[in-house]
Amino acid sequence: RYLALQGMRFGDRLRYGCDVAPDVADCLVPILLLQPLVENAVVHGLDAGQESLYVRVSAGALRDGIEITVENDGRSLRRGVTHTNGTQDGPGSGHGLGVATTRARLITAHGDRASLTINERAQGGVCARIFIPRTRVVQFAASVEPVLAGAR
Repeated sequence: RYLALQGMRFGDRLRYGCDVAPDVADCLVPILLLQPLVENAVVHGLDAGQESLYVRVSAGALRDGIEITVENDGRSLRRGVTHTNGTQDGPGSGHGLGVATTRARLITAHGDRASLTINERAQGGVCARIFIPRTRVVQFAASVEPVLAGAR
């Protein structure tokens, strides 16, 4: 929805796509987890003077969980690669509010079972990758049913 709104704002300058594998379509992702990453893709691209931008959000299954990526073909990182644990593979502090918020939410929800990495793409642009444990809607409903039943 955010990309659709930004599409109205930027017109033909912004193109975007979303690719969610069918086997992860029923998996839970914390609310607004992707918003800061998608917003960064647009803000650090089009708002920073990029002529046009393509943003792609994708999700697929891995052996132990789900990988969600937000990537764009805009400018490369000005700072180094930032990881969930706060370490970096390059220069700069990596203290952007959106990334810090996403990192904190991942740690709160999943501890060290989740990760966030941000890398430059070989063909230009940036790719943010989130890994989270796989929790399906059915699994979640079964886990909260006893709690809800006790509250009645």
